[in-house]
Order: sequence, then structure tokens, then C-alpha cells
Amino acid sequence: DNFFSIEKLLLCDGKETVFSSPFEMIGNPVFRVILWMMGGISLLGNTAVCIISIMQVRTAKSEPLKVAFLWLVANLSMSDLLMGVYLLSVSAMGGQFSGRYCYHDAEWRSSQTCSILGSLAVVSTEVSASTMATMATIRLVSVYFPVRMSSIKRVTYVTPIVCAWCVGILIGTLPLANYRSGYFVKYVVCMPRLFAKVGDASWGYSTFIIVLNFCLFVYMACCYLVLYQRSRKVTKVGKSKSRRLLRTIAVMILTNFCCWIPICIMAFISLAGVKIDNIVYVVCAGVLHPLNSVLNPLIYS
Repeated sequence: DNFFSIEKLLLCDGKETVFSSPFEMIGNPVFRVILWMMGGISLLGNTAVCIISIMQVRTAKSEPLKVAFLWLVANLSMSDLLMGVYLLSVSAMGGQFSGRYCYHDAEWRSSQTCSILGSLAVVSTEVSASTMATMATIRLVSVYFPVRMSSIKRVTYVTPIVCAWCVGILIGTLPLANYRSGYFVKYVVCMPRLFAKVGDASWGYSTFIIVLNFCLFVYMACCYLVLYQRSRKVTKVGKSKSRRLLRTIAVMILTNFCCWIPICIMAFISLAGVKIDNIVYVVCAGVLHPLNSVLNPLIYS
């Protein structure tokens, strides 16, 4: 028994990575719990919001604008639900390899399953971001043209929803064309390479995703700030309503800011050639990146 224990330790020696330890796919027990919790909350929360939103569509048929937002919220929850599936799947695989991960490390990271899960996370993020940008746009236009938007046509919100899913799926599945190329294999949690350096494999793809999400955040922030200013002028709401509106908008902007801006800043620093510490990637990719999908059902519902 002692001989085999020593042999096992020698085989697994030096197999510790950013996320994993020699015998655990997700080495930090606290991080394992966080992934399970975030995955469960995201899956259950978004499923509930999606079902409730679709049910409410039936009772709001006489209010086209409300129907539009309910469908947007339903699609947002569906995209965020995919992140819950990703988190729970990675956590489940970690449990399956528990105590012997080092023997399966190369096989797991180069597997098609790992690449598909990584692709799922990207699709979830991009569709979610595009849907939130669409919601911000319709809200802003509704303040400037309330009468016209009160009878909004279905094509006005269905088209952006379809485009969001098509573009999100295209962006997320591009690396699957050659899943052995290594885009999702660097980390055991199959996350995309958020912090790439110029000249790295697929650095252009990573940079495109970061820049796209940064631009979407700036756009959403501008929309909500303009919306708040316009609402105050047009409706002449009281102080309590004004504070409540400001608080709601602040929460929407701050959650997106806290989830995405640190990732974008670190990615731009990495592109400049500065080495990013591993713990920064763990926090950004493992916590901040999926956090939006956990918070969205609470905010947008």
C-alpha cells in the first residue's frame, strides 16, 4: 500500500494548476462550494423567472410593451440558465474526478465535453449581454416615444432576440470547429482565455469578446443614464419615485460594472504585455464572469 501511495504521488507530482490540485479538479474547497452555489442559484432562479415571464405574457396581451419586456426577460433568463448548466456540469465533473484528477487532467481538458461546456459559457455571456443591451434600448426609446412604443410591434423585439441568439451561438461555437486547437483546454474549468497576449493562439478571438462586452456595457450605462435624465424631465416624478428610479438604474449599472469592467481592465493590461497573477484569473473567470447570470434574475425580473 505504501509503495502504491508513493507511486501515485510521484505520478501526480507537479500537476497543480491555477484551479486544480494534484487530486482535485477544483483544488480550493471554498471555490468548489461557490461554484455549486452559483450554479444552483443560476439554474433555479433563471428557470423560475423564465416560466413566470412566459405565464405572464398570457395576461398582458393588451399591453404590447409589457409583453415585449416579458419576452426579453424570458430570453435573458434562458441565456443565463445556460451558465447555470455550465457551472453545475463543471462542478459535477470535479466530483467525478475527486481524489484522482491528475490521472484524467490531459484527457479532460482536451475532451470535446470540456470544449462544449466552454462554448456554452461564451454563448450564455454573449446572448445575455446582447439581450440586456436590447432591453436598455427599448426602455430608452419608450421614454422618448411613449405613445408609439405603447403599441410596439412584435417584430421590433423579436428581431433583436433572434439576432442575439444567432450571434451569440456563432461567437461561442467558433472554437468548436477545431476543439483540439486548445482554446478551452488551458484551464480545468474550460473557460475561454480571457487574458490573452498579442501573438497568442486565438488572441484576436479573446480580444474581440472582451472589446464587444466592454462596448455593450458602456452603451447600456449611457442608455440608463440618459433614460434617468429624460424621465425626470418628462414625468416630473416626485422625490421618492426619482430616488427609486435612480436606485434601480444604479443597481443595473453597478452589477454589470462589477462583473465585467475588472475583467476588461485585466484583459487590456494583459494585451499590453503585463503578466497577470493566477489568482486574478481565478476571481475573474471563476466568480465575476458567471456572477451576472446569478444576479440577473433578481434584478431584471
